[in-house]
Amino acid sequence: MKALCLICFLNLILLASCEKKKERDDNFQLINIEELIKRNASKVSIKMGVAGTLLKKDGNCMPMIGSSSTSCRTYPVGRSIMIYDYTTKNEADDWGPMYNFVYSRFVAQCDADQDGFFQITVDTGRYSIFIKESDKLYANSSDGQGGINPIIVSNDSVSIITLMLDYAVY
Repeated sequence: MKALCLICFLNLILLASCEKKKERDDNFQLINIEELIKRNASKVSIKMGVAGTLLKKDGNCMPMIGSSSTSCRTYPVGRSIMIYDYTTKNEADDWGPMYNFVYSRFVAQCDADQDGFFQITVDTGRYSIFIKESDKLYANSSDGQGGINPIIVSNDSVSIITLMLDYAVY
């Protein structure tokens, strides 16, 4: 009986000492998203490629009658942004929005800063853009041809986009 109590006590101590791994977005701050997106667009210093803002949405975003209280929040986060050649659902493991692996050619990578700002130089072309989330690739949109999170980079221009990690409940 003492051994069983000792094992339970040790398990309790072990569980209490475990700390959840903190993501880089634990420093949530209430900000004006539209102003942030404009400010980030003004930071672009590349001549051709993709730039923009990475945001995360979480909480209960379901509209509620008679209440203005909600836990829905949208805020900038830092993550790695991964660019691949245009990728269809047949060229990726699993179904979205979380993919284990993408079989198309990897093109480039950059990191979004604490304001969610990112920019990456790529040549003219058609690409798919993913967000590195833990050990998976996140992409939550597609086109009508099965392409995952497609973007087009035109000659001598920067495509300004807003990416959203959407974990909200609707």
